[in-house]
Amino acid sequence: MIIAVSSYSIGTILFRIRGGTTKSRSAAARHLCGEKSTGSGELHYYRQYSPARFFCSTRPTSFAKQDEDKPLIKVAIVGGGPAGLCAALQLAPLISSRGCCIVEAPIDVYETESFADKCNNNVSNARNSIGVGIWSTALLPFLHNNSSRPSHQFLLQQLESQGCYIGNVGYRTPNGSWLTQSTLWTGGLSEEEPSLLFLQERALLQALRDAIAMEPHIQIHYGHTAQSIEQQSNNYEAKMTTTTAEGEVQTTTRVYNLILVADGMNSNLRKRYSRHMDSNRGEDEEKSAPLLTIDVEDRGYTVFRGNAAGALTTAATDSSAVEGQHAFQTWGEKGCMRIAVVPCPILRTEVADEASPRLVQGHTWFFTTNDPFYLSKGIPDNDNEQMMSLRKNRLLESIADWHEPITQFIQSTPAKDIIMERAVAHRYSAAALGSKFENTSTESTVASPLVCFLGDADMTVDPVLAQGITISMEDAAIIAKSIERAYKQGSDPFLGALRKELIFQRHPEKVKRLTCLLRATELVQNLAQPSGVFTGFISLSVVRPLMKYVPSSFKKGIFQWVLKYSLGTTNK
Repeated sequence: MIIAVSSYSIGTILFRIRGGTTKSRSAAARHLCGEKSTGSGELHYYRQYSPARFFCSTRPTSFAKQDEDKPLIKVAIVGGGPAGLCAALQLAPLISSRGCCIVEAPIDVYETESFADKCNNNVSNARNSIGVGIWSTALLPFLHNNSSRPSHQFLLQQLESQGCYIGNVGYRTPNGSWLTQSTLWTGGLSEEEPSLLFLQERALLQALRDAIAMEPHIQIHYGHTAQSIEQQSNNYEAKMTTTTAEGEVQTTTRVYNLILVADGMNSNLRKRYSRHMDSNRGEDEEKSAPLLTIDVEDRGYTVFRGNAAGALTTAATDSSAVEGQHAFQTWGEKGCMRIAVVPCPILRTEVADEASPRLVQGHTWFFTTNDPFYLSKGIPDNDNEQMMSLRKNRLLESIADWHEPITQFIQSTPAKDIIMERAVAHRYSAAALGSKFENTSTESTVASPLVCFLGDADMTVDPVLAQGITISMEDAAIIAKSIERAYKQGSDPFLGALRKELIFQRHPEKVKRLTCLLRATELVQNLAQPSGVFTGFISLSVVRPLMKYVPSSFKKGIFQWVLKYSLGTTNK
């Protein structure tokens, strides 16, 4: 899946970002009210809305009456992170207030962390304070599919009130020279123009939990780690075995027809039941295909992440970087070094009044390097102050001659709040991830349950293009649509039709999306973080010098196309 060197003519890839003024109403609200939006290259902050504002809409779902000949689907979701909670929200419209649509109430979500730990970590965990990006392709389903659903409207409003759409972006060399500059759309959610919303991960998780709380038929079971799936004697039914925080092994009393596994890269269920599938094979061939799992692999570099709260000082910045509040990426010339800086509102609790946290202007930064020093020292313990100071000083030494405000960002970030981890991802595969339950022998008289993997449990991607959360949210919407399509087909049995829909329709869609993202990732990786002798020579001695002389309009055109390609929207 490695991109050929000739592909370097696509040059100015990289995810982009943007900056500026305050808007009084969110993009989603303006869209829902029929107001037109404009796309300026500015940083947009949005005020917070009350959830009560959205309970005025009572438009019924399109599945107001359930076909009595079709069974209701009993759904379990494993994992209470962005992927799992988004899946629950996307499936919620398939339940009516009487529990008689497509999905049977309740939708059960099993989360490893206890409720108290989840709340405490959301406030105190430095990892949750780091900014994350959500592309518009992940938000549009909440706007279009159920535009009148209170929880969906509330989620969009909360995300926009806690984050900002990114506009101006630039790519630079260590001495500060601009390789290219461009803009992203900030005029609201649009099918034609992709936009990027940046906010702290804790804000995303809190917004999702608040939206879930508005859905009476979603039940979260905290403190339960899924261990196994036990097929039952009836068709399409299974129970799950979980372990509680106290170590008690429990089996669910309820049986499930569809189990969505979204508990992260190191999912227990993924390790036990996953296999890669080829949707080009026929149904009989697929049943007899061998099991194949793809392991996690090291991507060859270390990632540091941190927040720098507050505005930049004029003395520490050059005017071209400050103007329009640029987000930028600076590509190093050795050691896989690259830094990305993104405007992001930071939730801060003032010392004088810790009960009143507030959003302040800030930036999230990401720094990558393959310096063997960090491997020899291992991953520092977050409680080890000496090691935390050592790694921060090492970072500052490695970029001492880089342009400002890079050193200011890192210097202003407390050592204890700098997150360090190896970049890992699932080894690339051109086949979608299925479960061994689709590998049922033709001699079996009992149909197996449906098991789907999504989010990092499906495919943990290289973080270089910041699309991990985006593809998780996209897939949650795809699964909901798959259920609707299978229901409308009128096939008997319905769950058999849904199995075919998930394998032969959803899987090809997912493979196309991942293929675009993985190709773009390899291209960016080779341009921004050249590690080999040959790729390093091409990037540093050929591509980057040429980029300075290519007309800006041409570079922007390539940039826009590559961005849309990475999001899988070039054919839409």
